[in-house]
Amino acid sequence: MQALHHLSLRPFSPPKWLKNRHLQTILPKFIKQPMPNYQRETHFDSSGEVLVAYDFVFHSTKQNQKTLAVMFHGLEGGSDSHYAKSFANGAKRHGFDAVVVHYRGCGGMQNPSAKDYNAGDTTEVHHVLTNLQKRYDNLVAIGVSLGGNLLARYMGEYGENALCQGAVIASAPVDLTTSAVSMHRFVARHVYTPYLLNSLLKKVQDKIDDPELLKKIKEIKTLDKFDDLYTAPRHGYGTGQNYLF
Repeated sequence: MQALHHLSLRPFSPPKWLKNRHLQTILPKFIKQPMPNYQRETHFDSSGEVLVAYDFVFHSTKQNQKTLAVMFHGLEGGSDSHYAKSFANGAKRHGFDAVVVHYRGCGGMQNPSAKDYNAGDTTEVHHVLTNLQKRYDNLVAIGVSLGGNLLARYMGEYGENALCQGAVIASAPVDLTTSAVSMHRFVARHVYTPYLLNSLLKKVQDKIDDPELLKKIKEIKTLDKFDDLYTAPRHGYGTGQNYLF
């Protein structure tokens, strides 16, 4: 396996003008980055019902069979997210093949099934890594935000049976309950929440047959309310409280 400890990585130390956490979150979105030369493949998800997108970047014209860097993106993210482009360009620069794996309904793909993605679906993570392990000797993974929750939970649940030799968790809301409360505060409520929630609501409305539930869904203003009314009951968690824990 390529020695990860030989990579020239530096500790993150922001300049004084970039100490604010909201500025750190928002500014990178407006910094233009080269678009990686993605090569898209589609594969079925763990249910065998939905095609999902795998966007690969190869270090050379020939697939490197040794090590693959895998990204699990954040809520409503994808390979065109600024952090995903940075990841893909960085992996190629360091000599790795890389792939951004999309969840159901992300990356411009349709999701006609009743099942969506959520922060506890470690079965899907294992399914993805099982597919990729057939092509590469070693897998290293990074999970960002919701993807970080997924990857951390996967590593904890699967332990020695986890299929990646290394894992990095970035900006993950590991304590979902506390994170949900923090999303009620001014900047999060008026900037982050609408950005994420509007995209989610557009995707799920056509899946809801109950007029009363649809009415409630359309009135949702916070992410934890969305999880309580939609994510948790639809994916077997029961209540939003159970899902957040």
